[in-house]
Amino acid sequence: MNLDRLKEWMELARKFGDGDLWDLPFPPGGGFPGKTFYPAADIVQTAEETIVTIELPGLRKEDFHLAVSGHILRLTGKTGESAGREVKSILSERFHGSFDREIRLPHLVDGSRAAARLADGLLTVRFPRGDRTEEEIRVE
Repeated sequence: MNLDRLKEWMELARKFGDGDLWDLPFPPGGGFPGKTFYPAADIVQTAEETIVTIELPGLRKEDFHLAVSGHILRLTGKTGESAGREVKSILSERFHGSFDREIRLPHLVDGSRAAARLADGLLTVRFPRGDRTEEEIRVE
């Protein structure tokens, strides 16, 4: 084992990974180093619609904003804090604070025909398929 290479790796971990050596190649929750995907989302399609399901545990519909433009579904909001009480954190694995998530949809959608429902900590957004298509623009 080359100790100089290991020292270089540890220095990179301190610089870019907040000191955790294993967060660089194996970031918590998967994904890419330095990239957090919160809240978690799934996209599925049927013959009739595209369905996006997003985890929002503990949030009310007043706690976030949902918008769509073309291929992009954007969700912004803030998770709850400890209701003004002074607390000492013993373990904190859940995300707290503001979030801004953009989700690329597999096709153009018409936001006026979308339906969204929040139930049991899951936001389900349904987009009818075939609403819009991308049109080729001819250049003369």
